[in-house]
Parts: sequence; C-alpha cells; structure tokens
Amino acid sequence: MERAIDVGMDLGRISFSGPAKRDVELQRTLSAGVGELVLENLGETTRLSAFAVAAGKVQKVLVRINPRRVPRGFGASMAATPSQFGIDEEDIATALPLIRDVPGLHLAGLHLAGFQIYSGTNCRDAAVIAENFGIFAGIFRQAEAITGIKPEALVFGSGFGVPYLPGEVPLDHAALPALIHPVIDALHAEPAFAKARCTLDLGRWLVGPAGVAVDRGDQRCGSVPDRTDGNRGTTGRGAGRVGLCRDFHRRPAPRSARLAPSGNGTDDGPTGALIRRFRNSRGWNAEPFPP
Repeated sequence: MERAIDVGMDLGRISFSGPAKRDVELQRTLSAGVGELVLENLGETTRLSAFAVAAGKVQKVLVRINPRRVPRGFGASMAATPSQFGIDEEDIATALPLIRDVPGLHLAGLHLAGFQIYSGTNCRDAAVIAENFGIFAGIFRQAEAITGIKPEALVFGSGFGVPYLPGEVPLDHAALPALIHPVIDALHAEPAFAKARCTLDLGRWLVGPAGVAVDRGDQRCGSVPDRTDGNRGTTGRGAGRVGLCRDFHRRPAPRSARLAPSGNGTDDGPTGALIRRFRNSRGWNAEPFPP
C-alpha cells in the first residue's frame, strides 16, 4: 500500500487486504484514505470501526468470505477448513448483519460496499476456475440477501495457476472469457448487482511465471536429509502472520529445500540461503541461492 501511495497511485483504486492486520495497519489505511479495506473477521471489524468513529471518517469495506467448498483442481485450497482467510460461509448469516450494523455506519465508521472470495490457488484448468466462480456468485447472492445491500464491488479470487513441474500444462487463458462472462453477466442482470464492479484478484499469478522469493533455513530437520524445518527471510518474516510457517517443506518436491553452504563452507549451519519459486504454501520448490 505504501509503495502504491509513494508512486502516486489513485487512492480510490487501492485496496488493502490480508489476515491478521495490526492496529497500526488499520489506522494507517484509514488515515491514508484508500478506496477499500477487506475485512477478514469480526474482531478486525470492531477495531477498524472504533478507529473510524474516533477519526470521524467513513471507511469503505469489503468482507472476505471463506466458502464451504472448492472444486478439485487447485494447488492449494483455503475452503472447507478452519482458516484465517475470511468469515466462514456457514457463519455469514450471523456475522454479516453485525458488520452491516456497526456503530456509526455511513456517518463515521464503516461502509459495507461488497464482498471478496479467494478460495484456491494455482489452478490450470479453465473449466474448474469457471466452476469456482459460479460458487462465488452463489455466495455473493446469499450475502446480498442477508445484508440487503446493493453491492458496489465484488472481488473474484482468480486462482490462476502456472506450470512448475515437467509435464504440467499451462492454463488456457483464451478459454476463460467464454466460461466466466456468463457468470458475471447473470449477476449484472439482477437488479441488486446491476452496478457492482466485478474485479479479478490475480494474486501471485502476476509474478508466478518469473517470480522468486529469497529465504533461508533456520533449522535442519533431523529425520529427513536435505530439508529444513524453519525459515526466516523475505517470505518467513511475515509468514507466521498468515499461517504459512507450518506449511513450508511439509512434503518433498524436486530439489526441495536444499541448504546452501553456510559461511564456514559446510551445509551444517542454520544460515543456508534458499531461493523459492512462487507456487503455493504447500510444496514450494526451493534450490540453493546462486553465488
């Protein structure tokens, strides 16, 4: 967010999202005046509402919803399991009215403007992605019926995948419009959604084909050679806040988690540098960082 502000991006086009937001992040987002903030839970809602009321500001918010199910075909799924990523679908009948009715709504506080879902990543099947968008649309309809609002914004988590391993077939992007547009058109045909801005959240697909993350192993797992049991660095520093620490190196992958030589010329130390190919939180490909 700060980088987008620094380069002069229109504040109204900035959306701030992510679980485990700290008070300082909520307050900074509010003071900056960004377009939208995505709420992940009720606790975040009450804290942000209190800050907004105290500041005499109205903050436009979207609510992230965690679906009950996701189709098979995603490299990692946040659905149908306890998750820090949004309010569970089975809880929205109770939670959404509470968010809609927080103190100071519209005068000072929060303005519920829509909903977001991002339930799976790294899918390379256009038909499965379209099926998932159909699930999203059904949940958006439930959320609209529960809250009675006319959504201004709906965010569809793309889940677009890229091939990482030999033999994996790339996603056929050309096939997506014919499969996805009917889902969006059907929503827009309904009066409640006629003016909703539908947005694709592309996630790490933006950098997936060429992106890398620099990290290092803190500890070597004694039971499995050439694997690490901890991490610290660009990825690891914030990973605990989004629940990823426990997922790194859970299973072997080609060239997975090999420790680079440490400063003493051996690979016995905890400071081996790793370079990770962007994939998903389960099954990252990692290799020694080049000299």
